[in-house]
Amino acid sequence: FPFDNIEIRIAEPNQLGMQGKLFDKILVSAAARDVPKDLLDQLAIGGRMVLPVKNEILIIDKLSDDNFQERFLTGFAFVPLIY
Repeated sequence: FPFDNIEIRIAEPNQLGMQGKLFDKILVSAAARDVPKDLLDQLAIGGRMVLPVKNEILIIDKLSDDNFQERFLTGFAFVPLIY
C-alpha cells in the first residue's frame, strides 16, 4: 500500500467506526437513512465527515462539540448502509 498514514480495518458486526477513537476524516461510501450519531461522536473537532444520506452527499465539518456545519450535494445514488 503506498500510504503510511492510513489504516483499513474490517467492520465489526453491528458497529460503526471504532468506538472510543476520534478521527480527523471519516468517509462513508454507502447511503445512510440519516446521520449516524456513533460516527458524529467519533469525529474530532476540526474534522470532516463525508457520507451519502439517501441520494445526497452530506459534508459535515465539526466546529466544536455541539456545532456542525453541513453542506449537501445532490444527484447521486448509493447502496444502503446497513447498521
